[in-house]
Amino acid sequence: SVCNILKRHKFHPYKMYYMQELVHDDCDRRMEFCELIEARENDFVNNNVFIDKAALQLNENVNHHNLRYWSFENLHWMRNNKSQYHEKVNVWAGIIGNYLIGPFFFDGNLNSERYEAMLVEEIIPFFL
Repeated sequence: SVCNILKRHKFHPYKMYYMQELVHDDCDRRMEFCELIEARENDFVNNNVFIDKAALQLNENVNHHNLRYWSFENLHWMRNNKSQYHEKVNVWAGIIGNYLIGPFFFDGNLNSERYEAMLVEEIIPFFL
């Protein structure tokens, strides 16, 4: 089989990692944030809300779990994911201390009106 031939010639399977594309200043900004957190009082994390939003594309048909490339050595290949997709669901979640806020799901874009409605109807009541 092809797999046996690759193994006989000392090829090995390696997994490609998918990650968000980083721009030039991202590493410096991440380091600055870590240093800011370290300089704060111990209770800083429990008194701040950390939030994020992700756009999940709906038309992805490939299961990347078992995707491998064969090589003599690990080339540490990575593929940058695009930041926006046409067909998508947005997911918003937050963390404060040991509490998870959400997740909240939105079809299409999360614009300012929808974001404000979520804050007023869901997030603010969480803190009351």
